[in-house]
Amino acid sequence: MVTSDHGEMLGERRMVQKRCFYEWSVRVPLLITRPGERSPGRRRAEQVTLVDLAPTILDLAQVPTAGRPPMHGRSLVPLLDGEAWDREAV
Repeated sequence: MVTSDHGEMLGERRMVQKRCFYEWSVRVPLLITRPGERSPGRRRAEQVTLVDLAPTILDLAQVPTAGRPPMHGRSLVPLLDGEAWDREAV
């Protein structure tokens, strides 16, 4: 799993920091490859959020849901399996 922060807008449109809600101030890369995966390179257009990473990591590590603390995020494993994603990132 590889991701990043979106930085400080790097002077795009002569702006720095995160004072305007343009696309480049919220989009970040996210790459996920599971051990043994045979079909790398699939791309999905659905929106996800970084709070989804912790539940995803726990699912991939096969940690039982019964022992987990409450989380705001949702596991991305169904999305990785090609299932429909019915949630917008907020």
